[in-house]
Amino acid sequence: MSAAAGTPFPFHFTPSPGMTSPPNTRGRIPSPQTSRLRTMMLEAYNDPTKILAFPCSYDGLSSCLIEEAGFPMLFLSGFAVSSSHGLPDTGYIAMAEMCDKIQETVRVTSLPVMVDGDTGYGSPMNVKRTVEAFAAAGAAGVMIEDQTWPKRCGHTKGKSVVSRGEAYARIQAACDARDEGRDIFILARTDALIQGWDEAMARAHEFKRIGADAVFVEALPDRDAMQRCVKELKIPMLANIIEGGMTENLSAKDLAQLGYAAVAYPWTLVAAKLKSIREALEGLKRSIVDGVPPPMILGYSDVCEGVGFNKYWLCEPLDYTEYRHTALYFHFASSARSIMHIIGCPGLFRFAHNINIDPSYLGDLAKVVPVTEIPTSIGEDSICQTVSRTPIRNGRLDLDWNCQNWVGDALKRLVERGWITVEQRGNAIDKMADACLEASDDSSIPVI
Repeated sequence: MSAAAGTPFPFHFTPSPGMTSPPNTRGRIPSPQTSRLRTMMLEAYNDPTKILAFPCSYDGLSSCLIEEAGFPMLFLSGFAVSSSHGLPDTGYIAMAEMCDKIQETVRVTSLPVMVDGDTGYGSPMNVKRTVEAFAAAGAAGVMIEDQTWPKRCGHTKGKSVVSRGEAYARIQAACDARDEGRDIFILARTDALIQGWDEAMARAHEFKRIGADAVFVEALPDRDAMQRCVKELKIPMLANIIEGGMTENLSAKDLAQLGYAAVAYPWTLVAAKLKSIREALEGLKRSIVDGVPPPMILGYSDVCEGVGFNKYWLCEPLDYTEYRHTALYFHFASSARSIMHIIGCPGLFRFAHNINIDPSYLGDLAKVVPVTEIPTSIGEDSICQTVSRTPIRNGRLDLDWNCQNWVGDALKRLVERGWITVEQRGNAIDKMADACLEASDDSSIPVI
């Protein structure tokens, strides 16, 4: 007997209310970060004075530094991640390791993250699974290529490509994963220039027809070839600049004027890491030989700031065992996946620093309040649940400090992302404090 013909599920639930999707959405389940990435890519594509330029990272710290430097997005490249394992980019890294790196990265940065999916690690079915897994891990975009496995860095020797049919099936599987599930930006890459210009263009045109968001033709030799490629394909395109590699080392401004929407720099941080660590080790050896203290590479306070100690110390008073704060739900109309469950300020703080976190992991209080329509009072049942778990320790003064500082700082991050306005932030702070203060005046509510 089929599952459909078995005993029906006995309970019926009210469907979720319709929500406005973020702009430039393609998947069944919208993704704010993918929307953000696709919007920036299209804006750069339509404006030759702009280009989406970004370095390639390999771990959480390098990703944090990219955001600190002000770049609009980052790319977890297979080359860079392989190097962090002490390995060349020759097929050693697989899906699970890249998923780990995605989760490591999205926990510590608010930037959209494009991820190198290499060949998809198998058949077209594996490609679909890879794209789904990357999207679930928090990736805003994924690149899938047409090399044979084990793949090679596109600027090194020994690479080859699969047949056209296999290449097209991979990109179709990637687009199917996007369209049927969580939205993710699909960057289709071809290395078929090794078989001639016509072969590379035929594949790129078909990738465009299938539905890729952007195309990347690897190892174009010079300015003329790059400009010709952009004019023929008429789709957002990525350039790949490897200092000293097979492609002419053009500036980002030059690439924008040629019509490129984006440019990645996969070599830069790996080269910087190799050079700086070698120099640091040499300096340490010299200090040992000369009998002097090791050289000061970076000040103590700078290192503490760079690796996140200062942010950690700032959050330290919010230990759940010491005190818990106001609790509400906010519903963001910009995304069907963005119902934010706050357990006091720590929950809001976590969400504001990582919009990819699944709100269901943060607890289960019961009131949903649209951020654009936060009421002056909240339902009695919800207040009872809130206050029974949220002691008001020092009255209004405590609430003002909590809401103005911790909640206010977290909501400021959401203002900066364009999710809410400055006015909505102020209203949220005031009404959160008022609602909890009103609840605390009810002597029938137990205080922990």
